[in-house]
Amino acid sequence: RCTGYRPIVDGCRTFCQEANCCRSNGGTNCCLNGKTNPDQPEDEKPQLFDKEELLPLDPTQELIFPPELILMAQTSKPQTLRFYGERMTWVSPVSLEELVQIRTRYPEAPLVMGNTNIGPDIKFKGVLHPMIISPSRVQELFEVSQTPQGVWVGAGSSLSEVRSLLERLVLQFPEEKTELFRALIQQLGTLGSQQIRNVASLGGNIASASSNSDLNPVLAAGNCRVSVISSGGRREVPLNQDFF
Repeated sequence: RCTGYRPIVDGCRTFCQEANCCRSNGGTNCCLNGKTNPDQPEDEKPQLFDKEELLPLDPTQELIFPPELILMAQTSKPQTLRFYGERMTWVSPVSLEELVQIRTRYPEAPLVMGNTNIGPDIKFKGVLHPMIISPSRVQELFEVSQTPQGVWVGAGSSLSEVRSLLERLVLQFPEEKTELFRALIQQLGTLGSQQIRNVASLGGNIASASSNSDLNPVLAAGNCRVSVISSGGRREVPLNQDFF
């Protein structure tokens, strides 16, 4: 609705064979009420588009999102995306290996997932990052697995997804084994708004070490570990005072 109602009405009118109501010309009277507005001919109405340029409706295509595009997204091989601006370059790799390579090449470039920390810094503090890496398309960062030692949660998982996962795990395990899960659920209930939790990632929250409604003290108290990968290999790091 921020566009105003005119584009919305004109867009909906393209689905009608006839749309000659005199009120559409800006008149105060309406033919639907038995009144006419002869002072504004139809041909004087400013047009936002030319109907002749519109493609005919294909009944095999979904109006909201064409199935053909969905099939293209499912069958085509994912490729790294790069967008270049005057002062900033945005890169989105598709594999963990490529992410490590880009991060090694640009060690100062921040990894932006939910943009809840970097975004405010750019907008309100004027911080400029010549390179931004978006790992949101790296599937390995969203994997969840259970082992005899515990549960591994991908760093790219949103805080809302983490909370939903923990709520399911609480129902699966005995109460004495879910004390940490319940503490995290309680902490996640007060961490930011629902909109923030929907996009903020678990890995970003840990790495930023924010002092406001932070998960790190709870994770550290639960003897959690972080799986870290770099060009030198993969290792596990305990979440304790040495980590920060």
